[in-house]
Amino acid sequence: MERPGKGPTQRTQASIWLRLAVVVISPVIALTCAEVVLRLSGYGLPTRFFVPFHLDGRHVYIPNLRYCEHFVPKALSRAPESSLLGPKEPNVIRIFVFGGSAANGDPEPAYGFCRQLELLLNDRATGKSFQVINVAVTAMNSFVARRIAKDCADHKPDIFLVYMGNNEVVGPWGPTSLPGWLYRYHWFINGCITLQKDLRIGQLMRDLGRRLAWARTTQRWQGMEGFLASAIRHDDPRLQYCYRHFEDNLKGIVRTGLGCGAKVLICTVPTNVVDCPPFRSTHRPGLTEAQIRQFDASFGLGRSLEQAGEFEKALEQYQKAYEIDDTHADLVYCMGRCLLRSGRVDQAKAYLLRAQDLDNLRFRADTVINRIIRSQADRFANMGAGLVDLQACLEQTNKGLPLGSTFLWDHVHLTVLGNFYAAMAAMEAIGKIMPEAGLMPVDRPKGQLFSQLCNRMLYDLQEQYRLTGLMYYRKTRPPFAGQIDHDLDLASMGNELIALRKSIKSTPMAGKAYQQTCANYPEDHFVVLRYGEFLVGSNRIAEAIDLYQGFLKTRPFEKAIRIRLAEALASAGAEGQAVAVLTDPHIPFHCATSEALELIGACYARQGRYAEALDVYKRLSRMRPADVPTLVNLASAASHIGDHRTAREALEKATRMDPNSAPALVNMGNLLLRQGLREQAHVWFERALAADPYNYIPRFSLGLARLNQGLVQEGIKLVTDAVHLQPDLVQGYDLLAKAYSQIGKADLASYYAELRQLFSP
Repeated sequence: MERPGKGPTQRTQASIWLRLAVVVISPVIALTCAEVVLRLSGYGLPTRFFVPFHLDGRHVYIPNLRYCEHFVPKALSRAPESSLLGPKEPNVIRIFVFGGSAANGDPEPAYGFCRQLELLLNDRATGKSFQVINVAVTAMNSFVARRIAKDCADHKPDIFLVYMGNNEVVGPWGPTSLPGWLYRYHWFINGCITLQKDLRIGQLMRDLGRRLAWARTTQRWQGMEGFLASAIRHDDPRLQYCYRHFEDNLKGIVRTGLGCGAKVLICTVPTNVVDCPPFRSTHRPGLTEAQIRQFDASFGLGRSLEQAGEFEKALEQYQKAYEIDDTHADLVYCMGRCLLRSGRVDQAKAYLLRAQDLDNLRFRADTVINRIIRSQADRFANMGAGLVDLQACLEQTNKGLPLGSTFLWDHVHLTVLGNFYAAMAAMEAIGKIMPEAGLMPVDRPKGQLFSQLCNRMLYDLQEQYRLTGLMYYRKTRPPFAGQIDHDLDLASMGNELIALRKSIKSTPMAGKAYQQTCANYPEDHFVVLRYGEFLVGSNRIAEAIDLYQGFLKTRPFEKAIRIRLAEALASAGAEGQAVAVLTDPHIPFHCATSEALELIGACYARQGRYAEALDVYKRLSRMRPADVPTLVNLASAASHIGDHRTAREALEKATRMDPNSAPALVNMGNLLLRQGLREQAHVWFERALAADPYNYIPRFSLGLARLNQGLVQEGIKLVTDAVHLQPDLVQGYDLLAKAYSQIGKADLASYYAELRQLFSP
């Protein structure tokens, strides 16, 4: 008897399922093929934080300098610090430090937390050697650190040290980056990161999207100024998701560390609550215009009383404003500051911390972040994790007072002294969690130990002056420029710069100390950089070249040393060798020819070799015909040697491409001024000032023009503003000295003449 066949309905259903399978599987096959093709063709960036490198026959690992481009565009990404991971010796204790710019050591990792910790540990070591690997990267947060931790787990870590929490809101995948209904899902963010980082087809889609965005806007690293759009109120529901994501990521890092056999230390995050007012304050929703007027009146009167030293009366006025709006961050900060100045420390600390929590620009780890850190350290305490309470340690060192400028440069970045005390606290915690490390107890007063450490790091007056100047410059721009009492803060730093400059003028550079330290520690790239800088500054170019070349024989991957060597070679007239050093194809992450030319052109311009700089920028402009900074640099070099036609053509092109480029606008004004077209030049200067009101150059140029017109008072004001923005502007002091002498104000003329002399090279 025949078995019955399939009926029409069954065949139809099978056909439908087959078609559905084809519809589903075909794209998967196509995407898989595309992924394979992209990988085989070498497209994309390495996905891991460390990449292999062959060094003298050894298989070692170095940081992936382009790792952060997986999370932000190239122009906005920062490279990790240099390190070298070879086969781990039995007597080596390897420590990885995770975090953002504070852990990284900003503004100068050479004197940062990681560097000081490694030096302190090895100074106290008995039979062990400590290797502290700085894997903290500026502007990155826990989403990034969690992935870095997984890569570090493959390199035999002994300790994971986690010092992060400042970038959870403003860093990659923060709460303002997605709609709230999507941002709440941790799995969605992880999926997006995996797609754009780990899959080549995802990298391709990401790169195409960035190129389209680049065509619409000019992107460049702006520091904190680039994150002003990340404002969020303290009561925004997305913040709760942010805290949850941070907690999940922190758990992931801890489990990764414990899972590979490492101990884990989690640091609380110290922040400046005394000398760093909130970056942005807003009123609570629903206030009437009458209430806002009443608030402003009470707050303004309170501010006047506080400035007069009437703290109790000021608090009375602040309390009236507080009853109208208790969520205004600036008000709460001022109340805390008055309480502190009145000696009520505990109350003051509560208000100052609340002001930080109310800040709409959340560049600082708030109390919730630190609470999560403490809770997770406690949760994993019995499994090999511990807490390093940096906040409490620094407050204790600060005589129990809340933290301010004694230990922090700005909102979160520790001073060299602050990093020292933080490293001391971490060293103590390492000794407790890993007694087998055999650390000797500290046998010297901390002040003496810090002084010895500064000598070892070559942290001297010149470096203190340089870093103070760098932080001064940062504070001239948003978001610092919008803080209350910003002018007083700058004035204080300006006085510090003057005092440091006077000390430098009366203290010769310690060349022998640099040479001796470099001889004692020839493999310390920070020391080599400092000694090389001294040699170049002393016009001992050949010695600097020998120093850099000798170092690169053992560590050829050190990009910072390669750049310094190229600059020294260019200074010696060996431009071809300089380009070859930077573009060596055997070195990972070598410069493209265009990047090499950009560095060399800048070197020539700094040295006043404008004809050579012009030749370099002409070559570069052919490679980057639509790059505005290249056109501006070309025009500047051409203008300095009198080639006004070339300069004007370049600037006209630059201003067409970016009408708001302050450097292009001010260079056009200077060019027109040289050609005697004064009125036209003034228009360009005013446009430049409107485009970038925090740039000293438009103010100086416009001030010079006004002085030449005979508009002395207006010119003096503009030039004075310029030297406030750039306190080592010798030409500005020269103009002010002459202008005040012209109008008969001898005391001010003498004052600015002294500053001119002080800041002259």
